[in-house]
Amino acid sequence: MKKILTFGLLILCLVGFANAQLLNNLSYDEVLKLATEENDPNAQNELGYRLVQGKGVQQDPLKAKEWFEKAAAQGDTGAEFNLGNMYTLGIGVPQDYAKAKEWFEKAAAKNDQVALYNLADIYKEGKGVTKNLAKAKELFEKLAEQGFADAQVRLGNIYFFAEGVSKDLVKALYWYEKAADQGQAVAQYYLGCMYLVGEGVELDFTKAVYWFEKAAEQGQPKAQFNLAKMYEDGEGIEKNLTKALYWYEKVAEQGNADVQYYVGDMYFTGEGTKEDHFKARYWYEKAAAQGQPEALFNLGVLYRNGDGGLKKDSKKAIELFKKGCEAGIQHEICLKFMNEQNVN
Repeated sequence: MKKILTFGLLILCLVGFANAQLLNNLSYDEVLKLATEENDPNAQNELGYRLVQGKGVQQDPLKAKEWFEKAAAQGDTGAEFNLGNMYTLGIGVPQDYAKAKEWFEKAAAKNDQVALYNLADIYKEGKGVTKNLAKAKELFEKLAEQGFADAQVRLGNIYFFAEGVSKDLVKALYWYEKAADQGQAVAQYYLGCMYLVGEGVELDFTKAVYWFEKAAEQGQPKAQFNLAKMYEDGEGIEKNLTKALYWYEKVAEQGNADVQYYVGDMYFTGEGTKEDHFKARYWYEKAAAQGQPEALFNLGVLYRNGDGGLKKDSKKAIELFKKGCEAGIQHEICLKFMNEQNVN
């Protein structure tokens, strides 16, 4: 489990729905009146938004689609974007990337940046269209030059991972830095990785820590993990097991089973904190619920010993040892318990 994570992230379609913010303070009935009596497209889009999200009204994607279509028929850009999202996600309609593309194209033609981003992603991933990396690059580049941070990351990825172009670490670094300077967490993570392994830049653990920390503070889990590992190993920063545990726990809270197990171990042994078998049990249980082999085994040990606030239960211990073995744990003691079918 204890390895540094480098790269490997994807940012795909941006799928939040757009609403008419000027109408936020109006009641549903007031918006409905504007939509019906005045045929106001902003109000029609707002109704669709509230219905698809269940904002102050019972969620009803089918009615939402009807209102989005009424607004889109009058050229409302937000409604066109929202219809693209509905077809992308399959909300209220069968998932249909070809139709999503049609609606995103309408919104993008009116300079809706998020619609253009999603359109670029459709070409990049070949969703409902023939995959076209050149077209995707063209659209991402257009957005990147407008300062759209997520597109800058995607353009950086195109150059770093040689997606339809020759690998160009200088251009990748340029676009990652542009996005990172705007606070884009994934770009900050990628920069940390580049400095960590010395790819496209001079190896620099201190700068790696700097960028991982920026991303970690925004909740980026891979950056949090790498920052924790660097605190644990004292690479690029003074060794600090308390801070290592802090960041590992942030990753664990986001559901990573391997890290949940590792945090449990740190509490069990008192690494970076006071020994706390109750907290160890808490994290072992979280990881074991996801089938993490070592956590299953260690939870079995707690049941065998009646530790961590658990009542001693040999039957439960054997059950957990068996699950750990079946999940692939390679442990001499585990195999011994399995062979003997006995817990001392």
